[in-house]
Amino acid sequence: MSVLHIESLSGERPETTILRLDGPLLIAHVPNFRKATQTATTPLVILDFTQASYMDSTGLGAVLQLYRQVKAENRRLILVGLNQRVAALLKLTRVDTLLEIQPSAADAEKTLA
Repeated sequence: MSVLHIESLSGERPETTILRLDGPLLIAHVPNFRKATQTATTPLVILDFTQASYMDSTGLGAVLQLYRQVKAENRRLILVGLNQRVAALLKLTRVDTLLEIQPSAADAEKTLA
């Protein structure tokens, strides 16, 4: 089974946390994902999918749960670095119309200005 590594990084701006995913976000990885996302308490949370090969429906559900949590706390979640497979899943489920998506973490941070 593939492994998902999640690295929490400070952004260029102090109000930003970047969660860099490395590997697929699958049902087996959701508990780890939820644990990692609980530490991201900044006004802007960036989920970096640059190294994430795939996301299944349970992974998508975990991302949506994070989105609801962040939104309820008047914070923002932006997804960046989506590959074709992840982008296709978001488009197929129409989640791409709900979530904020940017090409890169730098582009996401520019939206704070």
